[in-house]
Amino acid sequence: IKNSNIIIKGATSGIGFVLAKKLSKNNKIIAIGRDSKKLNALKKAIGKNHLFLKIDLTQPETIYENLSFIDMPIHGFVHCAGIESIMPLRFVTNKKFIDIMNLHVFSFIEIIKLIDKKKTKSDEYLTSIVSVSSYASTNGGAMQTLYSSSKSAVESLSKPLSKELANKKIRI
Repeated sequence: IKNSNIIIKGATSGIGFVLAKKLSKNNKIIAIGRDSKKLNALKKAIGKNHLFLKIDLTQPETIYENLSFIDMPIHGFVHCAGIESIMPLRFVTNKKFIDIMNLHVFSFIEIIKLIDKKKTKSDEYLTSIVSVSSYASTNGGAMQTLYSSSKSAVESLSKPLSKELANKKIRI
């Protein structure tokens, strides 16, 4: 991949951090994270010629306003932000469940909606969307109810969204 504009959600640690470092050599990275210190560490690691955005992804209703200024074609979106949640059912609350679903599922949808809105059928470039999932999405263990169900939801969204968006050269 070269000369592409790529959104990486969860760019400040783990897979997202490594991916941002690798892809930043020949591409423009739009790095999304929630921790300013980690975003600054990423900026030091990959250079200042990229966008670094602090966004709370547990608040998906703010995503569009935080990203709507982007006026360049988006060639890629990597969804790798996530929090593993291991807790017994008796400690699961609606708030915890909603926060996990917001982070893993609804923020994913909001960024895809933004890409879809900004891209037209006549645009010639391809947009590739990759979502990092987990073995737990189909084989969750005890106390992985929140995590497993949120990862399963993202996997379940991917096929119908890829069919819906194929006419705009957006693949998932």
